[in-house]
Amino acid sequence: MNALPMERITPRGFLSLDNYANLSAAHPWVDAGQFRSWLFVAVLGANSSPSIVVKVQQAKDVLGTGVKDIVGKTYTHADSATGQRLVLINLLNEELDTAAGYRFARLRVEVTGGTTTQLTGVMLGCDPRFGKAQDDRISEVLAVVD
Repeated sequence: MNALPMERITPRGFLSLDNYANLSAAHPWVDAGQFRSWLFVAVLGANSSPSIVVKVQQAKDVLGTGVKDIVGKTYTHADSATGQRLVLINLLNEELDTAAGYRFARLRVEVTGGTTTQLTGVMLGCDPRFGKAQDDRISEVLAVVD
């Protein structure tokens, strides 16, 4: 019998849909050790900003101690004429600097200029280490329909 997708993949961090023109935002820190891998999804809607940076960062704790970018996990969008696009960033746990005590991750967006930059983002945990992914879902999940 095949497993349902929600048994293997679930949202763990969420960036609310909003107008982020000339702003920076990030969802709360998530313990990356809960899952074997991660998929960060940024959805860029209507856009008039000349520069959008979407990146994955790591920290040593839930407070963001020692925050730093994860090498190779940054995307820069420089075309305000294109909206309605997705940015997908994969992360394996071994890409975290665990030797230095880093085990928390988050999606961060930095928008420069413009008046309208609609976007949202989600951090998806893939292949949980213990139990089913849906057993530990975030409060923003309204319902799970099997």
